[in-house]
Parts: sequence; structure tokens; C-alpha cells
Amino acid sequence: MRFLTRSLMGLFLFALTIALIGAAGFALKSASEARAAAAARPMPARERVFAANVVALEFTRVTPELTAYGEIRATRSLELRAATAGTVAEISADFEEGAAVAAGALLVRLDPAEAEAARDSAVASLAEAEAALALAERNMDITRYDLAAAERQAALRVSALERQLAIDDRGLGRAADTEAAQLAVSSAEQAVLTKRAQLSSAEAALDQARNARARAGIALTEAERKLRDTEIRAEFAGRLANVSAVRGGQVANNEKLGDLIDPSALEVAFRVSTAQFSRLTD
Repeated sequence: MRFLTRSLMGLFLFALTIALIGAAGFALKSASEARAAAAARPMPARERVFAANVVALEFTRVTPELTAYGEIRATRSLELRAATAGTVAEISADFEEGAAVAAGALLVRLDPAEAEAARDSAVASLAEAEAALALAERNMDITRYDLAAAERQAALRVSALERQLAIDDRGLGRAADTEAAQLAVSSAEQAVLTKRAQLSSAEAALDQARNARARAGIALTEAERKLRDTEIRAEFAGRLANVSAVRGGQVANNEKLGDLIDPSALEVAFRVSTAQFSRLTD
């Protein structure tokens, strides 16, 4: 009897344990499903609040201001350079940094003594060449006159020979006279040839004199140009910059003495960012 009671009690406890385990599994499953269902539902959004500075709306025109850094460039400038080497003999009172000068104003003068001596020598050479040309022209005229006279004399000798031959045809002449007339004609023709050769030489001398005259003129022009190069003048009105010449100083050929800038032809160059450029072009 006691054994049966204990057996029933054990069976009851086993059944109760199974029931409790099943109840726990059901509760666990229900909790998982409830959690999954709650996660699937959207959470209600909460209102976000921000703080901002506000101003009254007014319609007006606003011009943006940009700050940029750049440089000013001259679109018309001239480098003042010495066209020849020499000593600075004279400097204008306006030849200084930033000074304004007028067009054609004398800025720097180099010592012109050597250039003036070369010019005077070229003038003398030109005078000699002109004198030689005049002499060659007179010799040419005289040679032409000599040739014309020789041709007339030859014509007279030929006429005399023809008369002598006519006399011989009539049987009145002498052989000695005929021979003398023929020799005179031959001498006259030889004289004509000699005068023609002299005329050719005179023409060649005249051409040489003309060429010498042309060369002397070119030399004088070059000497005058070098004399003008001793003066440095302003080609246009402007202002001086980078001045470096001093009175009594030695300058080399093509040495830079300063810059001449036209203040009415300037441009401004500066850099801006992409955002600033978009404002300029909008």
C-alpha cells in the first residue's frame, strides 16, 4: 500500500513537472513573439527643437565686397638703354625715380666729342667725294669734246683722201700725196679710237666718283645717327622708374638706364577663389 502511494505521488510530481516545463516554454514563446511584434511597429517620432537668430525680412539691394591681392602692370612701357658706350655728360633734372617727363624731353646725354669728330670727318669725306665727282663730270665733258673734235678731224682726213683719189683718177695726182692722205686718215682713226678709250675711262671714273659720293653720304648719315644716339629722349609722356644713371658714370653699349611708363595705360591683375569668381560672373 505504501509502495503504491509513493508510486502515485512520484507520477503526480512527474506530471506536474512536465506541466510546469510546458507552461514555461509557452510563456517564453509568447514573450519572443510580443517582442518581435513590438520591434516591427514604427516608433513615434519626437519633435526636434532648434535655436536660430531671426531678423525682419526687408527687400533691398546688397553689393558684395571682395578682398583680393594683386599687382598693377603697365601695358605701355619703354626701357631706356644707351645705344652706344660712353660717359654720361648731362642728366636732366627730371631724370629721377617717379618723375613725370614730357614727350621728346632730353633725359640723358652722353659725351658727344667722339661722335662729333666722326661726324665732322664724314662731312669732310663727303665734301672730297663731291669735289671728286665734280672733277669726274668735267673730265667727262672734256673727253666728249675731244672725241667729237677727233671725229670731225677724221672726217676731214677722209674728205681729203677722197679728193686726192679723185685727182689721181684724173691722172693729176702724185703717189706720195695719196700715201700721205691715207696715213693722215689712219692717224685720225687711231686718234678717234684713243679718245673713245679715254671716254670709257672717264665714264668709269665718273661711276667710281658717284659710288664714292654715295658711300660718303652713307657714312655721314651713320655718323649723324651715332651722334643722335648720344641723346636719350622720352618717346612719349610718362613717368620714370628704376633709374640708375649718374653724371660722369661710364655706360656700356645697350646698358639699361631706367624705364619709362605710361600712367594712362595700366592694368590690375589679382587672384580670386572659385566662389569669388562665381560672384563676379553671376
